[in-house]
Amino acid sequence: FNLFSDTDVEGRKTKDLDNMLKIFCDVFPDFVDRDKKVKGLGLIEEDRDDMIFEIHCKKRLVRHESDEGIDFSIYEYLDRP
Repeated sequence: FNLFSDTDVEGRKTKDLDNMLKIFCDVFPDFVDRDKKVKGLGLIEEDRDDMIFEIHCKKRLVRHESDEGIDFSIYEYLDRP
């Protein structure tokens, strides 16, 4: 999570990493809400958070507003003996 450091907007650069991660993971299914009105990314089946095996994340403060946002990669988990 890349947060713009040079801002006076309250909460813009002081967000909790655990709260941002929860919201981020909530967009993985087809729909974000139970009413199926807000589309998600469609990366996992609905209510299948148990399909997430590992998460590596960090919060960075960036100097340029154009660098603000989220960089992420998703990999398939291969369970090989």
